[in-house]
Amino acid sequence: VLDFHTAMDNPVLVHPEDDWKSLCPVGADNKRNLCASGVDGEGDVDAVIADCDIVLDETYHVKAMQQSMMETFRTCTYLDTYGRLIVLSSTQIPFHVRRIVANALDISKAKVRVIKPRIGGGFGAKQTVVTEVYPAIVTWKTGKPAKMIYTREESMIASSPRHEMEVRVRLGAMSDGTIRAIDLHPLSNTGAFGEHGPTTVGLSGHKSIPMYHTEAFRFQYEVVYTNRMSAGAYRGYGATQGIFAVESAADELAHKMGMDPVKFRELNMPMEGEALPGYPDVPINGSCTMDKCLARAKEMIGWDEKYPFRD
Repeated sequence: VLDFHTAMDNPVLVHPEDDWKSLCPVGADNKRNLCASGVDGEGDVDAVIADCDIVLDETYHVKAMQQSMMETFRTCTYLDTYGRLIVLSSTQIPFHVRRIVANALDISKAKVRVIKPRIGGGFGAKQTVVTEVYPAIVTWKTGKPAKMIYTREESMIASSPRHEMEVRVRLGAMSDGTIRAIDLHPLSNTGAFGEHGPTTVGLSGHKSIPMYHTEAFRFQYEVVYTNRMSAGAYRGYGATQGIFAVESAADELAHKMGMDPVKFRELNMPMEGEALPGYPDVPINGSCTMDKCLARAKEMIGWDEKYPFRD
């Protein structure tokens, strides 16, 4: 299964094994090639959109991207005086490494100690266990020190790139530019394994939908297994894909209405002291100056002299 559009409910299963299990309730089903799925929202999106003056319905595709930090992946392992497994690794997640290595070896976490020195870049790729398990197995089986150091090519072909996503966005607005509804539907390609699969897709909606006030919103998603390189964390952690799609749609809707996209955002964005759209229990107190940020960016760009275009 190489095309993530056809992965869900495909007769070819990426994980047909009977002992497959989802450790958390994230809407996973290996018999449907689903790593995660779910729906969240408020209000009747379809009814509100049907009542809008103007509707934009577009799909945006964000491809997988690979990170290239200066220091490649590397791990060395050895046993200390007390028989504990010491894992010295270029990682961003020492406690996750300890848990995952202990699970892989079927030993207590108390028998694993992870040392994380200052590392030569990560950008998210080192939020995944990449080189740690293999030398750990060698040391645990033999009692001898072991190490694994990836070449640059190995880092590019055997680690964790950004999740490829296809994001459908429906925006409904009135003729005065007021957004009334957002309907966001990302399809995320996790590759062969569910590394950060359920969590990155969450941020694609939870970080983009609150950018605008709405009467109703819906966030529906599927994360599918494919026979491709397993995706993971990468700068922005899913929010990048969702915000790219929603902001592109906002620009296109403003253009369709003949409205300055800056004015369109000023009209619809949340302000300090208000509740965060989609999160009514989380007021923005003292930590949101999006309006000032937009005004400063507009000034630095010289927006008024350049919009809508300059010959």
